[in-house]
Amino acid sequence: MLNRRSKEILELLLQGFGEESWKAELRTIEAHRTELEAQLASAEREPILPALHPEMATVFRHKTELLAAALAHEDLEERTAARSALRGFITRIVIPPEGLLMVEGDLGEML
Repeated sequence: MLNRRSKEILELLLQGFGEESWKAELRTIEAHRTELEAQLASAEREPILPALHPEMATVFRHKTELLAAALAHEDLEERTAARSALRGFITRIVIPPEGLLMVEGDLGEML
């Protein structure tokens, strides 16, 4: 919208219509465009971190302990159910040649 309106005003100015109100509007549009470009540049430099609930680490630890207990349970049915639950929220497991094992998945689903 900004680009279209800028072009319209520039065309009018080039045709000889030099009203001050159009010139002022063009300056306003340019200032707004500069502001938006600065916001975009800032957003690209500083990724927005997700807001995490203060108790999320505690909840995650508790659920992980429950899952670990279910995976180690004597009952085969319990272990199978735990494995199915685990598969439900893990997208993939990456084993790089060097470094730590990475587990990718849906954190929201895990919690």
